[in-house]
Amino acid sequence: MPDKQGQLIISEQQSQEFAALSGDYNPLHVDKIYARRLQFGQPVIHGIHHLLRIWDACFVHQPFSQNTQLTALFATFSNPVSVNQTIDYSCQIDPEQLSAVLTAYNDKQQKILSLTLHFSKCSEPIVNGHVLTTQPPVETPIDQTFPPKHSNGTCPLYLDSTIAQKSFPNLFEYLPPHQLAQLLACTRVVGMKCPGLNSIFSRIKLDFNSNFSVTDQASLYYAEMHKDARVGILKLSVEAQGMNGFLDTFFRPPPVIQPSYPEVCTKVTNNIFSSQRALVIGGSRGVGEITAKILAAGGADVILTYNKGQAEAEEVCREITHNNGHCQIMKVDVMALDKQSLAQFKDGLLPSHIYYFASPHISSNRTKVWDSKLFTKFCGFYLDAFSGIVKCYADGAKKLNTSITFFYPSTIFIEQPEKGFSEYAVAKGAGETLCAQFAAEYQKFRFITPRLTRMQTDQTSSIIPIKCDAVFDVMHRELKTIESVD
Repeated sequence: MPDKQGQLIISEQQSQEFAALSGDYNPLHVDKIYARRLQFGQPVIHGIHHLLRIWDACFVHQPFSQNTQLTALFATFSNPVSVNQTIDYSCQIDPEQLSAVLTAYNDKQQKILSLTLHFSKCSEPIVNGHVLTTQPPVETPIDQTFPPKHSNGTCPLYLDSTIAQKSFPNLFEYLPPHQLAQLLACTRVVGMKCPGLNSIFSRIKLDFNSNFSVTDQASLYYAEMHKDARVGILKLSVEAQGMNGFLDTFFRPPPVIQPSYPEVCTKVTNNIFSSQRALVIGGSRGVGEITAKILAAGGADVILTYNKGQAEAEEVCREITHNNGHCQIMKVDVMALDKQSLAQFKDGLLPSHIYYFASPHISSNRTKVWDSKLFTKFCGFYLDAFSGIVKCYADGAKKLNTSITFFYPSTIFIEQPEKGFSEYAVAKGAGETLCAQFAAEYQKFRFITPRLTRMQTDQTSSIIPIKCDAVFDVMHRELKTIESVD
């Protein structure tokens, strides 16, 4: 039978509704601020969510007779898909074998789902199991690291019929409530209980047979089957009334915690940066955060900017000021810059140094085809926005007859190419050229464009560890070099 094909988009509201339906409130899926510090750089849709959406869209039981029931489900979640991202799907149905194969791709043409469904004919209707007909409670995901301390337990089965029917109208009419509730419980186990907070759902295999029986028919039982510390793999067995199977998961690395300000102070020479009025653009986390701390520890007067991470910026500022440093914060969106949003220090003084760390999520291109959309995104930050900042400060610097040093971090990938980062490296290389052009145009401005090595930040965090330099070591060395030249 020919494929069924189509497209769908899952909205932020639908993603939030699924969290309420399933009870999986893992911030990877529902918290924009938290998720930007994780490996995908933004919230991603629950794997079980897009599985059910695609399955519902295909409505695969239609070619079969009405007296069929689901007997097996096997799915692999290969890549993430984000809110409002186009999903292309297809479905190949085999009526003779009573089976269907569904596949789906994100807008980067990366496979996000491989789903195989098997059905069987039944002479009698399926008897529904026990399900709680309310929404699961709103809970906080368990924060545990590998190996997990909490790796077995039970998960009550919930199914709010109002949300379920709205979200998956075809499946709601076809699947017995307890089977749909069991699927929803699987994502709650992974995202909330084990692994919990630091989890990635990789694969699910379930078999449905009325002979499977458990003590509490209104719960799903889960237990550790296998773990591998080398890559943080954890396989869980799951059992419920009329169902058993397994879930493959990964422990993903938590957000990277940089050294505290008191720690930084012990390694920075007193007053080495006391002549600086430093504006650190993008200073709420990562390299910008450490730069702000090093400068303040060396006596600089610091303004650090943030766009979305206000709480993180406030915490960095609080650390510095509570330990006798000078720091203030300011909200700046470099992609929507105006002169009123530019930072000035007391007495109307302009910054003496501007450190530019504004950046989108540095995602790699895992295809062999040049990604012009990704390149344009990098250029928006590294060329357009930076150019706007330089030109905005040019008038003020000319009027006050003052000089400004711009620190524009480039990348070692320009001279040591890294697979998947061509668009990033070319955009940074163009940024170096832009700085050279500005240096010729603005005699009072100085531009420093070091090609920095890969450093340990949220941007470089991954399941399989990558060799990275400590942010403090790299930036302390670079900042001391600037000061010695000044």
